[in-house]
Amino acid sequence: MALSFAHYLLQNNYKQEQITILSLYSSQALEIVKLANKKDNWEMPLDNVRITTVDNYQGEENDIIIISVVRSNRDNVIGFLKSANRINVALSRARNGLYIFGNADCLAHAAKKS
Repeated sequence: MALSFAHYLLQNNYKQEQITILSLYSSQALEIVKLANKKDNWEMPLDNVRITTVDNYQGEENDIIIISVVRSNRDNVIGFLKSANRINVALSRARNGLYIFGNADCLAHAAKKS
C-alpha cells in the first residue's frame, strides 16, 4: 500500500525526491525496496524515493513521509513503536504530508494502554 500510494503521489506531480517511506524494521525496509525495484510491478521505477528505517532517519525530513507499520496481533503489541524516541522521529519528519499505513485498531489499543 505504501508503494502504491507513493506512485499515486508521483502521478499527481510530486517528485520522487520529495517522498520518503519509513518502516520500523530493517527487514521490512528491505522488502519494500525489493518490491519497489521489481520492474513488472510499476509503470515507473522508484529510484529516488528514499526507503529506510525510522532509526536511520533521525535528523532528516522530507515533504512527504509515508510510514509503514506492520504490527497486527490480537494482543495489540506494537513492538518498536513503544519507544517515545521512535514515535517522535516517525511523526516529526514530514514538512507537508504524513501518511501512516497499518493496523489502526492495534495502534489505537496500544495508545490507550500508554
